[in-house]
Amino acid sequence: MTDTTAFRDAMRARIYADENILVPELIEATGLDDAKRRTISAHAEKLVTAVRTGNKLGLMESFLAEYGLATDEGVALMSLAEALLRVPDAETVDALIHDKVGGSDWASHFGGSSNTLVNFSSWALNLTADVLGDPEVGPKNALHRAIARLGEPVIRTAVGQAMRLLGSQFVFGRTIDEAVTNAKKPEALGYRYSYDMLGEAARTSEDAQRYFKAYADAIATLAPHCTSPAVRDNPGISVKL
Repeated sequence: MTDTTAFRDAMRARIYADENILVPELIEATGLDDAKRRTISAHAEKLVTAVRTGNKLGLMESFLAEYGLATDEGVALMSLAEALLRVPDAETVDALIHDKVGGSDWASHFGGSSNTLVNFSSWALNLTADVLGDPEVGPKNALHRAIARLGEPVIRTAVGQAMRLLGSQFVFGRTIDEAVTNAKKPEALGYRYSYDMLGEAARTSEDAQRYFKAYADAIATLAPHCTSPAVRDNPGISVKL
């Protein structure tokens, strides 16, 4: 029996395994004792502290500092930034903006960031929410409905441009080739990336086959760029089942 066969048999045997049993086993299998774990945790804390106390925060860091992912506004922004890159039509974009922008407390973030663009974005998002109205209740009168309807194309363009700017910080391209090309410059500075074809969006067998091919093609595209004997120094791929 080859090592690959043994690994596959072990994986098949653990289908629907009890997490309360499996997770401790996997933790134990890492071979890390408590002392090593404390060392790793302390090193990670130093890295995070160094980034947070650095003199220069990028756009993404500034947004995350103000809109943490523990807040409704932060989750809404990240969802909007990622989803808008893949929405094909204006009607869906408008519905998405209604859903994500309305109902959040943007006003509480006024002046909260040291980044001028982030502060302006808070003001703009609050204004957008006021114009569009509550996504569940909707505009209260005919004038409000008219303003919201007339304002949607402008809002769509403005929010789209802002979210593309934000989204470009963590989504490098619409295809694997575009992403690899856009990653060349930061990779020359020492950055490494994990690529994701967003396969969790699959809902049918046809979807699954299409994403399977997309992942296979992405792996083939990345293979020539994996020139280092150290795994961590090569680009990776994050497969979503």
